[in-house]
Amino acid sequence: MAATDHRAILDEVYRAFNRGDVDRLKELFADDMTLVIPGATQISGTFRGHDEVFGAFAQMAAITGGTSHAAVERVLVDDTGGVVIAVDSARRDGEDVSARFADVYRIEHGRVTELRPFPEDPIAMNHFWRRGDRP
Repeated sequence: MAATDHRAILDEVYRAFNRGDVDRLKELFADDMTLVIPGATQISGTFRGHDEVFGAFAQMAAITGGTSHAAVERVLVDDTGGVVIAVDSARRDGEDVSARFADVYRIEHGRVTELRPFPEDPIAMNHFWRRGDRP
């Protein structure tokens, strides 16, 4: 698949994410996709398949009260996938956070098969997503 097609797919991923359009994300993500979230927080781990991946997304939404939003700064693509530099913003228990991520995607046959987000400041992300009384 051409890099231009991958750009269109990644643009649509962020539009769907920011709208909270889970059905569209399920169309864009392969049924057996893998999400790997680094760190040692309540959302860290390796998630495989729609049930686990969207379960992780639901947990993030519950923790942030659905306040997550991603502002794309830059998209780099090639014939295997792409990297999106974005600033993610969210609120948790009255605390705002805004952090830059490099989200690394693998795309096969027009669908995302792997996502690995890498925070610019892992310490701040570990604090924000710390384990606590919330889900």
